[in-house]
Amino acid sequence: MRCGNIAALMMFGMYQEVRMETHSLRQSYLTRVASFVALLASVAIISSCAQTGRWTRADYALGHDLPLAVQGLQGMPIQDSDLADVSARIYLVSDNQRHELLGGRVDWYRNTASDEIVTQVAIRPPQLDLFGQDLLTEALMMSDGFVLHLGDACDLSNTGEFGRFAWDMRRAPHGWVMAPGNHDGYFYGNSSRELDYLVQEWNNTGESYTYDGRKIVSRAMQKDRTISYYLAALILQDAAWSRPLAEHFGSAVLQRFERWTRLDHDTTTFADYWLVLAALQDEIHVSAGTSGDEGYEMFELPGGLIPAGAPHLRRLAWHIDKEKPWKSFVLQEVDISGPNHSSPGGQGGVSILVLDTATYSVKPQMEYALPSKFFNKATGGYFDTQIAGETGGMPDSQAAAADEIARSMDKEQRHWILASHHPYKVLGRDAKKRFNRLRDQGGVPVTLSAHTHKGGIRWNNDGAREGDWLEINVGSVLDAPIEFRDLQIHRAGDRHVISSRRQPLEDLLRDRGLVVDELPGYRPGPDEPDSYLSYKEGKLDLASDINFMVKRVLLAAYVRMFRLFPTDLPDDGSTYWPTAPDGVQLRDHQAVTNAMQALLAGVKKGDVPELTQFLYELREYDRTRRLTDAAREQLRVYRLSQAIWAGKAEYEAKEPDENTMDAELAYFVLPAAMQE
Repeated sequence: MRCGNIAALMMFGMYQEVRMETHSLRQSYLTRVASFVALLASVAIISSCAQTGRWTRADYALGHDLPLAVQGLQGMPIQDSDLADVSARIYLVSDNQRHELLGGRVDWYRNTASDEIVTQVAIRPPQLDLFGQDLLTEALMMSDGFVLHLGDACDLSNTGEFGRFAWDMRRAPHGWVMAPGNHDGYFYGNSSRELDYLVQEWNNTGESYTYDGRKIVSRAMQKDRTISYYLAALILQDAAWSRPLAEHFGSAVLQRFERWTRLDHDTTTFADYWLVLAALQDEIHVSAGTSGDEGYEMFELPGGLIPAGAPHLRRLAWHIDKEKPWKSFVLQEVDISGPNHSSPGGQGGVSILVLDTATYSVKPQMEYALPSKFFNKATGGYFDTQIAGETGGMPDSQAAAADEIARSMDKEQRHWILASHHPYKVLGRDAKKRFNRLRDQGGVPVTLSAHTHKGGIRWNNDGAREGDWLEINVGSVLDAPIEFRDLQIHRAGDRHVISSRRQPLEDLLRDRGLVVDELPGYRPGPDEPDSYLSYKEGKLDLASDINFMVKRVLLAAYVRMFRLFPTDLPDDGSTYWPTAPDGVQLRDHQAVTNAMQALLAGVKKGDVPELTQFLYELREYDRTRRLTDAAREQLRVYRLSQAIWAGKAEYEAKEPDENTMDAELAYFVLPAAMQE
């Protein structure tokens, strides 16, 4: 909140969902009880900078259906019709964690011990990795506004994972930006690697295959490459900022962008997109400043290109460090001002300042690091911890760039919300100080985050300033219970309101008839080879065993899908016909299924190379084979149902953290804090 505000009033309303979940694979959530809860508080703020932001949780009172006690609406419960829009409605998604299944083994992270002791998401059910990205696609199709992705687009952090993610994000109808997560630049979300043999293992996890006759080669994506790929993806959005940003990088990038604009984007494929994306990021990476440079580059969208009411990237700062990639970052200001709430030149509007908390002063590593939580406790959180999945950072260079953007927004009398992948509570000591300063300066006591896969509305406390504020934490769009959210700023009477509705994706899909529970032959039984958890059989410890078991389950999943959905037009010339492991060219659907079943019946651990190659062949066949429109739509239902069932087989409903409230519908009624 800004200096000069005399009083503050906040009300927070939400529907709290009570869920009961059975452990049976054949049942899902049994009931949901919603109750409307509101928090109403009043706290006096002395008109001085020293007192800014000092509202405490003790000032809030709980009640049911409390009225909106603001001028002009006193005594009335809050209603959507009471709200005049100050910003556009945007959508928040996170943690889709695209995983390349057909790469090599991972000895250190991807094993039974990691999966059972460290984190459940070390290994996901193969069907969740195979079909789970369809959940992101559906969420984007339901979003009728600008999308802010809050990180962990990738899982292993390979270039191919990011390329396919960026291609999928073209479904966002009004553009998108992203706050990088710890899985976007760090191996399995934890480690930055420099030693050759460790980088080679990372490279080996990437896929290498042919797509429409073009070779796609995925490799390790360190944080410096994350930034160059992301900047290339921003340019290829065909958004208002695309050409100015391309021009910023010079003639080589601009020429590639112009060639892209001349293509027919209704018929372009991922192969077309990948070639341009990879080439653009190479140009951007090569043009980056000297390695080790603590500076940053800055881009500002020329004024007047986009009217208020159309959220857009307004300012962008980045640093690409080739020698110390963990210092690389991207920082963004997204203008979300609504119509008639931003003057020419951006005066008086509202923005989101999107931080990159997956940036560190000290190289994150897991292979030789002290246990991160122990290290943090022993040092009082003084240093950046050594594992990216545990702690978020904000080194000096990013803090300097954030201050420069904040000064520009201040001159325009703008207000802003902070957004980051890591929640506030896991930020490093210095990062918290910088976060708090930017949050107070922005004037809106609400922040956005992800990372937990739990979601909810969280209380935060800035211990140094004894202030409380609310954080909207967005759950995973992949791991149950799946969700995304919307976000909008309104005015009600003499107060400003933030609304953020949780979008329970499974429920929304069921309402549309896109998830079914009981269709004959759809769901594998516990003793079938494609049982969701059969990759855990025997409690295998070696990564090579896990690699084999996951791919065997994947083959069985293809067998089931092809048996239920045979190719309807087998003679179509566009179909890629696979080659069997014995070298025989397969020319009809029955021959394909026979070869699959024969391999499944006798495959052994030593057959992993042949099994992997055949899975590549099957994936390309599945992508190009012809189905009738009716069959294709039913296959859509099948894939989404498999993703839901597989996720719920592995993950139980997550208990919210301390100080976190699971919110179906949330209103945050603020003081007149957005006024001077």
